[in-house]
Amino acid sequence: MDEAYLAAVERGDTDGIRRLLDKAACAAGYNKLVYRGSREKEIRPGHMVTHDRDYAETFGPVRMYYLTDETPFKLSFTDLQMLGGAEGVARLTGLYRFGEDSYILTDPVQVQPADLVLYDTAGHVVSLSERF
Repeated sequence: MDEAYLAAVERGDTDGIRRLLDKAACAAGYNKLVYRGSREKEIRPGHMVTHDRDYAETFGPVRMYYLTDETPFKLSFTDLQMLGGAEGVARLTGLYRFGEDSYILTDPVQVQPADLVLYDTAGHVVSLSERF
């Protein structure tokens, strides 16, 4: 799959790149697409991701990630109520608003960037087998 991916990158075939990337992510157990809106580039434990891109945009520039099947702490409307509503969550996490299907990450390996192409520090394309 790496050869096909690298060839698609070389051709600029964004549809082909996305198909191969989605397939590799899924095979590695990253089956959900989520978004994080933030000015920070690094993702750490305690950060939130959501399925709602519009909601993520309220926090800053949006980046898309693949989320692992080993789902981090998920917040639902019921969870919010049990934690004392948005104010209770804010006291615990510092976050003041949650969209539907939002997740609090407990480990950064629970997500992988969904960027079409990643480059290493030498400027080379990172293959799918290296990414996942």
